[in-house]
Amino acid sequence: MATQAGLGTHVNITSRLDCSLSAQYMLHFGKDIETTIDKGDVVIEKKNNSTPDGHFLVTLSFNYKFFRLWRSNDN
Repeated sequence: MATQAGLGTHVNITSRLDCSLSAQYMLHFGKDIETTIDKGDVVIEKKNNSTPDGHFLVTLSFNYKFFRLWRSNDN
C-alpha cells in the first residue's frame, strides 16, 4: 500500500515548445519482503516489523507540439 503527494509546474517557452517539472514523494506502508538465493533456491522472507518507507520522484520534460488539433476562438 502506498500514498503520494506532489507539485508541478508547466512553462511555455514558445507557442509550440514547453517545459514541465514535477516532484512527488511516495510513501510505502506494510511489511517488507526480502529475497535471497540459497544453493540455487529462491528464499522469500516476510519481515515481522512494519516501517514506513518512501522515495522522491522528479520528472523534467520538454514537449513539442507538432499539430494543433483544437483551434481556440482567440486566433
